[in-house]
Amino acid sequence: MEEIRTSPGGVRVFSVDKFKTARLSLLLAVPANGREMVENLLLLLCARRGTEVYENLAAINRRLDDLYAATLSCRHFMDGDRQVLGFTAEYIEPDFLPDATDTAAGVAEVLAQLLLHPKREADGTLLRGTVAREKQDLVDSIRARRNDTRTYADTRCRELFFAGEPNDPSLLWSDETVLSVTPEELTVRREVLLRDACISFFYTGREAEEAVRRRLTEVFGRLCDRCEISLPVRTERGIRPVQCAEEALPVTQSVLSIGYRAPLSCVMGGCDYEAFLLLNEMLGVMGTNRLFLRVREQMGLCYSIGSAIDCKEAALFVSCGIRAQAYEAVRRAIGDEIRAIAEGRFTDEELAAAKQSVDNSLMQLEDSPGAKEAFIYTRLLDGLPIGVAPFRFSVAAVDRDAVMWVASALAEDTVFFLRGTQESEEETEDQEETEAYVDDEV
Repeated sequence: MEEIRTSPGGVRVFSVDKFKTARLSLLLAVPANGREMVENLLLLLCARRGTEVYENLAAINRRLDDLYAATLSCRHFMDGDRQVLGFTAEYIEPDFLPDATDTAAGVAEVLAQLLLHPKREADGTLLRGTVAREKQDLVDSIRARRNDTRTYADTRCRELFFAGEPNDPSLLWSDETVLSVTPEELTVRREVLLRDACISFFYTGREAEEAVRRRLTEVFGRLCDRCEISLPVRTERGIRPVQCAEEALPVTQSVLSIGYRAPLSCVMGGCDYEAFLLLNEMLGVMGTNRLFLRVREQMGLCYSIGSAIDCKEAALFVSCGIRAQAYEAVRRAIGDEIRAIAEGRFTDEELAAAKQSVDNSLMQLEDSPGAKEAFIYTRLLDGLPIGVAPFRFSVAAVDRDAVMWVASALAEDTVFFLRGTQESEEETEDQEETEAYVDDEV
């Protein structure tokens, strides 16, 4: 199978002197591959439970406290057909400390312990008790998603949308799959992950690049040079019949989640990628987006509404909270707004506002090390230029025709409706008023 290779890995240093804290991220990227995604996630969760030097989570936290309350967070997200997992630490720069505590070296050592030296049984297997606890915690988290109807509906829509594809969410969020993983499987998977993953280090802070590279090389050795990741070349997906699914829950507010597909060419180069961003901004993101102003405010069909895109998959999702009776009207209204953009029935002022909204977000990257890291890393994974300024110019250069073309390429693919079976107080009052009115007329 033909493959593409990109080089997002290695050590990348962003020298800034506007913050008193530094940020160091250790990220591993691997191709998404069914059950392995679950195993990778469990490895990440188990790593925080203890290492050869730090016996348990409490010991890790004590060490972080010794480093002037450094913080450590687990990272896990999907980026197209890639699974990314790792850790991010934030700590006070040594220049601002009252003593000679080397917080930078201390944080690097903790990260190395988490990645390279997990606590094991006498036979070398990962601790069985730790694995069992993390499996149960993950299963509880998966089952608890049903309590958040908006999140649950959006997840179910994506599961149907990506079913059968490498990044199928149902493979990752299956409690049956999680419970079937064994400590022995995780032990083997850990070795494969360290052998094959593309490993990236991102440092943002005041320290010189050479000093950062030297320290990380001393602690992690050749892992600092694991730069490349290979992925199969995606084949274009044809338009398929719309798939609809419905579930009922004893809640008052129903949720409608719709997924639309566009050709992969929309995001594989050229200005279509930027046009896709602007389409989403104008449709359901910026403060004066069309879905909010028309479907919610003017037509009064929903309680809340918004859109989101998966640029790597050329997918757009619309999610809204509605009354069950409004299902058909809302679905039709959303399609009408997309068609309106495709036909050019939007003003130059709307497009300018969308560009300004995206540009404001890009300008704010300089004030958020985490957001800038995410922007650069996801573009590195795709082999795209990482400069923020050139990207701002390319967004500003998008014209009406490009946005119209992307909108016309969208096709409804998946519709998931979470039907609320309980009447709200508002609906009950309306019904009582109607019945009283009928009685008076009689």
